[in-house]
Amino acid sequence: MVSILPQKLSPFQLIGKAMSDLGRNTPQLLENRYQTERGLGAIDQLQQALGEAGGDINQILPALAKAYTLNPALERSGLGPHYLQQAQRQNLAENFPIGGEQGKVSKPVQPEVAQEPGPISVTDLVPPRQSSLVGDPQSAGGFQLPYGENEIAQIRQRARELKLPQALEDRAVADALEYNKIAQTKRDIGLQNYQQQQKERQDTLENQALFNKYIRENAPEFTGNPDELQLALQAGEKYQGEKSFADRLAKVKEELRPYQAAKKGLEKILKRPLFGQTKEQRNLARPRAQTMVKMGQKPQLQLMIANGGNGEVEEADLLNPLPEKFESNLNKFGKFVKPLDFVKNIDPDSPEYNKDIQEGQKRLDNQKKYMTNFLADNITSGTYNEPGTNLLLTRFHLMEKGLSWEDSGQVIDNAINQGKIKLDPQQQIDYQKLAYPPLTGDTYFDTVMNNIMFPITGRQ
Repeated sequence: MVSILPQKLSPFQLIGKAMSDLGRNTPQLLENRYQTERGLGAIDQLQQALGEAGGDINQILPALAKAYTLNPALERSGLGPHYLQQAQRQNLAENFPIGGEQGKVSKPVQPEVAQEPGPISVTDLVPPRQSSLVGDPQSAGGFQLPYGENEIAQIRQRARELKLPQALEDRAVADALEYNKIAQTKRDIGLQNYQQQQKERQDTLENQALFNKYIRENAPEFTGNPDELQLALQAGEKYQGEKSFADRLAKVKEELRPYQAAKKGLEKILKRPLFGQTKEQRNLARPRAQTMVKMGQKPQLQLMIANGGNGEVEEADLLNPLPEKFESNLNKFGKFVKPLDFVKNIDPDSPEYNKDIQEGQKRLDNQKKYMTNFLADNITSGTYNEPGTNLLLTRFHLMEKGLSWEDSGQVIDNAINQGKIKLDPQQQIDYQKLAYPPLTGDTYFDTVMNNIMFPITGRQ
């Protein structure tokens, strides 16, 4: 006799089989999930429509027809005949009020002695308790039927207190049991939907784990860089529908190629001081920096800036440069004077010395006043995603014109108060930084590292 041994599959064949099974089953799983949610929605819509109908047959019939279309199973549930009979009973009760002799029409009630009709619905006797799915629907503690044993007993007790006929009492109990049936059906559907979602999630996690192993073994350009590897794994989650891991990896590489090119070009530019480069070179660097930020790699960008010997001003110029018109008008202002430059007689005890110092200080104060007025009229705020005028770059230009960092910050602060400027979120962060010297060199590098390691307590 010839024995047939099971074929031993290689690891890659096992991966291919897993992918094939997932790809073959996913469409049916998604269709089942859609039908389940559609059927559950039909129950919710029908329940709401029946409540709004108020026993009006003309409203009940369209509601039932729509529900049957969305969920054919409802047609077999017997809900249609039940609610039509209930509507007919309600109409009958309105014409033959409770309390009259059976088989006889009650005398018309005079308006001046009108009485409220007795309850004709189970909800008028005992309202249902809430039956909601909270958290995991598999938990029995999170679900309860609208009418338990105590509520059923209360229905009968209330019906007898009102001296309702036995038929109405039994009908109210039957309605309560129908409420229970609907609630149980909704829970069963919700539980089925939950279990299906859990299975889909488990399949996704297993598939992603296999792809993670594949990418580490077949994409050395990512494994050599932890940040790019993390980006590749995140991107891979979007392409689980690809036929093979090879096709999926190709999609990942295609998506990350612009980021890798931007990072490589920016590393080259930042090897030299940014403000020593031409305007064209800086304009070329900015979109590359924005690409890194959009990919969630701002900390890596800051490290690249620090490694190039740059600081927070260079970061500001890359991510939020000053508007060209604002910067051009700002550059039209001349250098700020220094009071000591006006001294002709260097003897501090001479009357001319103090007079010259006072004259120089007056000139400097006037320059600060003109600059304050300009900034108050031209600093604009923006939004979280699109910040307004960069306060750090504005301070940098004032310092380039001869002001100290303290005086530059004071001029900007006066302009904000004078113009009553409402700062956007990024400006509020930069405004706090004006109280400190600009971060450059090792100080900027240490701050970046502190923000990466302790993002909550570190300075932004």
